[in-house]
Amino acid sequence: MVIMLIGNKSDLEARREVKREEGEAFAREHGLVFMETSAKTAANVEEVGLI
Repeated sequence: MVIMLIGNKSDLEARREVKREEGEAFAREHGLVFMETSAKTAANVEEVGLI
């Protein structure tokens, strides 16, 4: 089983509250796969479904 930590709304960079590096580090420390997505731009949406 794959457990993922997915950050959404990656298109709103100016309103970001958690740095990408922080999300990556948290995921790595907890054995999770980390990805960021944007429903608005469809960035990485399909990729998340393939994992």
